[in-house]
Amino acid sequence: MKKIITMVAVSAIGVAASATELFVGQVGGLNQANYSAGAPGTYSDNGFWGYGGTDQALAADNNNGVHAIHSGGLSYFSWDGAAFSAGGFAGFPGGTSVEVASDGTIFSTQGGGLNAWTYDGVNYSADAFAGFAGGKDLAIDGNGVIHVIHDTGLSAFTYDGAGTFTAGGFAGFGGGTAVAIGQDGLIYSTQGFGLNVWGYDGVNYTADGFIGGFAGRELDIDSQGTVHVAHADGLSDFSWDGSAWTATGFYSYPGFRSVFVDSEDNLHVSHDAGVSGYSFVAGNYVEDGFFFTGGAYEVVEVIPEPATLGLLALVGGGMMWVRKRFMI
Repeated sequence: MKKIITMVAVSAIGVAASATELFVGQVGGLNQANYSAGAPGTYSDNGFWGYGGTDQALAADNNNGVHAIHSGGLSYFSWDGAAFSAGGFAGFPGGTSVEVASDGTIFSTQGGGLNAWTYDGVNYSADAFAGFAGGKDLAIDGNGVIHVIHDTGLSAFTYDGAGTFTAGGFAGFGGGTAVAIGQDGLIYSTQGFGLNVWGYDGVNYTADGFIGGFAGRELDIDSQGTVHVAHADGLSDFSWDGSAWTATGFYSYPGFRSVFVDSEDNLHVSHDAGVSGYSFVAGNYVEDGFFFTGGAYEVVEVIPEPATLGLLALVGGGMMWVRKRFMI
């Protein structure tokens, strides 16, 4: 569900704004849609691939493809700009989350633990497994540490790339469903009836701050460090200044499932009817578009092939940075 954010340098000259390309996991399959921000924003409907069961989580790679966890296991789909093609498949029950690390290793929670996969363009190989009860979500920090929310709390794991997980720190609590890494290196997670921020020193977690009052389902973080949480009653934002939480905006709508912040800071929120787009202006949510799918589970951004990322250049002795999402 969650993402590692890698910074990519691009020329500040001649970079034209374009529609954000998205993968949408929906009831019965996978969709590709472009989003153009505006008042209101607009979604396209560019392609669909159906498969049995419901999609639960997606992770884009850096080659116009997506790894999808669904009720039957893990599947890969590539997008050529006009249509999907089905790739490899690994069958297993109980998958809940998938991310792609910067080295291309795929990590997923499945049933009773955490799995590491490689994908060669044709087949998945199950390379390693760490067992624990009730994996919900995972995120990978800038040091390659995998943080996993499960039934009894938050656990850290490292992977040696050769078939072995090593368990690290553990923070015990109940009710967590989602975890994300901030640009500040802190770990943000839903925890019971609220949101927590954690530090991690490579050995232990420290619980730095908690704000309650909502049953969080998923969260994502924008370029300003604002944490957006989809919960049973709607969408809320929170900012952490290192010592205290501040909450400003709230959008009331029952049944939100997930929230995704794209590379242009647009928010895409999934729910029973589809995907709604939002901008976040002066601490308030503004609805900017709707994509009907008959039910959506998660949204991620299509990552273009490296050749399409644009010319890397220094501009006037300085450098302009934009966020790109390399899923994890």
